Amino acid sequence: MGKLLKILKEPNPKNGELEYSQGRLYLAISVISYYTTLGILLSAGIYKSDIELGNFKTVIDALEFAMVLFAGYVFGGKIVDIFKLIRPNTNKEIIKG
Repeated sequence: MGKLLKILKEPNPKNGELEYSQGRLYLAISVISYYTTLGILLSAGIYKSDIELGNFKTVIDALEFAMVLFAGYVFGGKIVDIFKLIRPNTNKEIIKG
């Protein structure tokens, strides 16, 4: 369990200590709630015959949107940093004559 919680931490730029990342916590919570909801829907589908699939689809779509939003928040900044390392002079205009 300790190694799993270590994934949710990242180094603080000021002092280098590991601290919980807000985006990673949000992403973990959204993933846990998504799979919990899928489990509830699976059990409801097995044990009940009259379920409203439209309502469940709306809930699943909202949870998927939250996961994509938080994943973009968590990993989006990392991708920008990688591009800055690869191509540091992207802010300059190149004029070809």
